Amino acid sequence: VDLLSASCDATRTAYRLAAVVYHHGAHAQGGHYTCDVWHPAGEWLRMDDENILTITERQVTDAKSDREPYLLFYQIV
Repeated sequence: VDLLSASCDATRTAYRLAAVVYHHGAHAQGGHYTCDVWHPAGEWLRMDDENILTITERQVTDAKSDREPYLLFYQIV
């Protein structure tokens, strides 16, 4: 099964983290979702409903954070 489009060069293997989705709540049937997104202007944004904050890369990748990643999105570089 091909996972990349025909126009994509499959020999390129470098990826960059582009977004992280977090689920907040005790059950999959409910809760709240937030997202950290890499903006092309060169900064990370934390999105929580109508609140958008600029954050550091360390805040996204900090393993000691109280946020546990639910989905990770990568971009070929």
